[in-house]
Amino acid sequence: MSALLEAVFGTEPPDEAFERFCRVELGSGIREVVFERASAGIVRALELEDGRRVVVKAHQPGRDESFLTAVREVQAFLHAAGYPVPLPLGGPAPLGRGLGLAQEFRDEGSWENAHRPEIRRELARSLATQLELTRSLGAVIGLGRGWRLWAGAGLWPPAAHSPIFDFAATAARAERIDELAARGKRLVGAGRPLVGHSDWSAKHMRFVSGEISVIYDWDSLDLSTETKLVGTAAATFTANYELDVPYAPTPDEARAFVDAYSAARSSRLSRSEREEIAAVTLYVVAYSARCAHALGRRGDFVEALERFGVEFLSP
Repeated sequence: MSALLEAVFGTEPPDEAFERFCRVELGSGIREVVFERASAGIVRALELEDGRRVVVKAHQPGRDESFLTAVREVQAFLHAAGYPVPLPLGGPAPLGRGLGLAQEFRDEGSWENAHRPEIRRELARSLATQLELTRSLGAVIGLGRGWRLWAGAGLWPPAAHSPIFDFAATAARAERIDELAARGKRLVGAGRPLVGHSDWSAKHMRFVSGEISVIYDWDSLDLSTETKLVGTAAATFTANYELDVPYAPTPDEARAFVDAYSAARSSRLSRSEREEIAAVTLYVVAYSARCAHALGRRGDFVEALERFGVEFLSP
């Protein structure tokens, strides 16, 4: 956490940086910090002096402004369409050594276990709805300037999604993970560009009466393809750090997610699309395992890969 704070804020006190951002971008100072969380940036939920409750994320230096602008625009588009996303309020604008984004604070509903079939189906249905909406946007070029799992010609992207994961320095004893990742990646081709949420997992969603009430983490938007977005979701939809549940799905659960997505789609997926989705799923499970390995941990994704391996390739 201390290294991340230094990366984001340098020597400036974070309280001062957030206060200035809120006064400039939102027109009010801060009354109270509701909570703070760290991921690839620093997130604070805040109660402002004017009574509003907002969430502000401070991004690390180097996060492209055109990418964050595109995130805000797509999020606003989905909100206007009635999709369950928080309304964006401010930014991108200077915050610390990087840029910040603000959105309304929404916490209605509760966390749910996506290993439950009815929750799995709801995640798949909502993803299908989202991708039907974003098809009309075409290729939002700014989103191609964010971090991308599929960037570069190598097995892994040039850098992991967070600097805490150093793949090069932790390559020892990761040979089996790399081998399985390669088997998946070589089966993944190019496709029509499509905008979608690339971290589609239960940890970013709350539910009311079995339906998604709010979805978070919209800076995970990506200009990708349908097979990559769905395959990634099939690999990660069960991850939820808020509950004591296995993070990784089984191959049967991943296939059931794709079945539910296909059923909710305007037309069913083809056999070739499902085969490519399965290849993406194997690669993403391997990437998640490689991240755990980089931290010297086993974790659910490492164990899932060891237990099931190429079973994830079966569509």
